[in-house]
Amino acid sequence: MLRLLTTLVFALLSPTLLAQEWPTGLVRMVVPFPPGGATDVIARLVAQQLSIKIGKPLPVENIDGAGGGIGTAAALKAPADGNTLLIGTVGGIVTGPILRKNAGSQREPADDAVPVTRFYASGSVVMVNPAVPVRNIPELIDYVKRDPEKLFYGSAGIGSNSNLIAEYFKWAAKVRIDHVPLRGTGPAFNELLANRVQMVIESQPTALPSILAGKVRALGVTTKRRVAALPQVASVAETPGLESFEAITWVGLFVAPGTPKPIIARLYKIIADIASVPEVQERMKALGAPFETITPEEFASFVQAERVKWAEVIRVGGITGG
Repeated sequence: MLRLLTTLVFALLSPTLLAQEWPTGLVRMVVPFPPGGATDVIARLVAQQLSIKIGKPLPVENIDGAGGGIGTAAALKAPADGNTLLIGTVGGIVTGPILRKNAGSQREPADDAVPVTRFYASGSVVMVNPAVPVRNIPELIDYVKRDPEKLFYGSAGIGSNSNLIAEYFKWAAKVRIDHVPLRGTGPAFNELLANRVQMVIESQPTALPSILAGKVRALGVTTKRRVAALPQVASVAETPGLESFEAITWVGLFVAPGTPKPIIARLYKIIADIASVPEVQERMKALGAPFETITPEEFASFVQAERVKWAEVIRVGGITGG
C-alpha cells in the first residue's frame, strides 16, 4: 500500500516537477526561413527575451528551404522535451503544406506541430494605383463588377500571401480580377507604381511607406478592426456582405508532438510575460502589430480554422504550387 501510494503521489507531482525543471538542456529556436526577414527579426527578439527569462543562452538557427518545410521538419523531429522551439507562420504551418499536399506530397510534418502561442498578428492593406478612380472597398467592388477587364492585381508570386489574400478577397466579394504573378514584393510594388497592375494587397509594414508618401491609395485593411497606423482606412469587414472577412499574417511558437503539457504551459507563461517589456512592444509595433499572446488552446483552434479557410481559398482559386 505504501509503495502504491508513493507511486500515485509521484505521478501527480511529476508533471509539475517536469515543468519546474525545464529547460533540462540547451534550448534552441529554429526559424525555417532565411535570416534578415521580418519573421527572423521577430523570432530573434523573442529568443533574446526568452534567454533572459530562463537565464540561459538561446541560439537561433535558420534552416531555410521548401517554403519553411525543411526547417519545420527538422525542428519537429527533435526530442519532445521543449528544448527545440519552432517559429511558425501562416505560410510555413498552413498554406505552404496545403499547396504541397495538393501537388502530391504524402505527408507534411507541419500538420503535427503543437501550438504554444501566437505573438504577432498583422493585417495587409488593399492598395490601388492613384489613377484608379475608387477610394474605398465598396467603390472598388462596384468598379470591377462594371468592367472586370479594367483591373489587374499583382502579387509576390503564385502561392504567396499577397496572392492568397487577393484570391480570398475576390471569392468573398464575388468579383473577377485577373492575376499577374511577379518575382517578389519589390517587383509587385514597381508594377503597381507604374500602373501596369492596378491593385496589390501587401502586409501593413511593407505597404505603409508608399501609402504615407502618397504613391499608392489604401482602400482597406484585412484585419477585423482598423489599425492605428491608418485610422482613416476602413477594414474590409466594414463592407456590407464582407463582415466575416479577415486575413492576417501571423507568427507563433510551436513544439514537437508529444511535448508534455506542463512544459507547454510554462513556455506560454514565460512568453506571455514578455508582453510587459516596453522595448518589445516598441519594436513589434514598428513591425505592424503589438506583442500579444493567446493561450495554447486558443492558438490550436485558430490554426485549425486557418487550415480550413485557406484550403477552401486555394481550392476555389485553383491555386497550384508549393
